[in-house]
This record gives sequence, C-alpha cells and structure tokens, in this order.
Amino acid sequence: MNYEMIYEQLVTRGQQRGELEGYKERHHVIPKCMGGSDDVENLVDLTPEEHFLAHQLLVKMHPKNIRLVRACDVMAKDTKVNKYWRRNKMYGWLRRRLHVPRVTITCEYCECTFKALECQKRRFCNQDCKKKSQENKTTLRCKGCKKDFDVLPSKAKRRHYCSPACSKKWRYIHSGQSVKWSCPKCSKEMYIEKNTLATKRYCSRTCRYSRM
Repeated sequence: MNYEMIYEQLVTRGQQRGELEGYKERHHVIPKCMGGSDDVENLVDLTPEEHFLAHQLLVKMHPKNIRLVRACDVMAKDTKVNKYWRRNKMYGWLRRRLHVPRVTITCEYCECTFKALECQKRRFCNQDCKKKSQENKTTLRCKGCKKDFDVLPSKAKRRHYCSPACSKKWRYIHSGQSVKWSCPKCSKEMYIEKNTLATKRYCSRTCRYSRM
C-alpha cells in the first residue's frame, strides 16, 4: 500500500477545505523530529480522527523513527486508565469530550470574571474567595416567614426569602394573588391562589374525601 500517497491526500484535503468548525488539532506536515518547522506552510488543521490517522501513516512510512512511534503511542494511549483507544473514532470522541468549550462565569464574591467548564457549575474563581464568602456572609430577615438567614454580599440586594419554597408561598400573598381561606372540614387557615380557589378548597386529601 502506498502510504505516502494516502498521507499527501490527507494533508492536501486539510489545506484546501478552509476553516474547520468545532474542535480541531494542529498537525505538522513534516514532523519536527524530521526537521519540520512551525511555519504556516508546514501546519494544517485536522479533525482528531484525521490527526490520529496521519500519525499512524507517518509511523508506517518511517517505522525506524522512534520519535514518531512514541508520538503515535501517546495519542493512542489514555494515560489515566493505562488503556489504548486504538480506533480513530474512539480517539476523536474522547478528544472532543476532553476539550469542552469553556464559558465565562462571574465570581459570586469578588465579582471578577473567569473561564471554566459549564458542567463544573463553579461559583467562585478560587478557593480563597470561597472561604471568604463563608466567613463574610450577610444576615437578612426573610420577608415571608421572618426568619434570619445568611447570604453572600453579592446576592444581598436580590434575596428577599430564605428558600425557594418560602418564596413560592409568600410572593403570591404579597402580590395579592392569594387569599386567606379556612378549610371547610378542619377549619385550618391557609393561603390559596385565586385562580385555584374553585378546585382547591380543602387543606389536604384527607379533609377532601372525609366529607363523604
């Protein structure tokens, strides 16, 4: 099999197709261990599958070059679990998983911006800000249940309730969308939304079905 021709076709296709969308890897057409440079003419953007295939072809073209063999071995091996990926599709899939785009996040303590993976759900730029936020929390009084709760200084202006459940319960009351109602069975006082008053008249299922 003519490996040189396949390698040339692969490189030519990468050079002629223009800008690649999504994750890509930079490849030296002539490897640096064989005298290649970092000039633009010697660089080409390839998909991870094509990049892995290109290094396999280089090893087959120059089997005695130990540096090319080591480079291909590093690409084909996952050092964390000490296993080989072997297939081009598996290599491309894992490389894309490892290079997830980063998003800009604002630190909740110092309000500076930093980049991190979206799946990490980070709230602070470093451990110092996280520790300081725990020490310098502001104490507020819940607008609904009147209990005290601690909150970060950056969120003190936006927080009015101690929890989402308390917010859901009391924001209807303060906005006038709920009315005070007494259960017809046990006379327990509760707040019911005006739009559900026709269907929800009892405090629980027990009171609702015990009337029969």
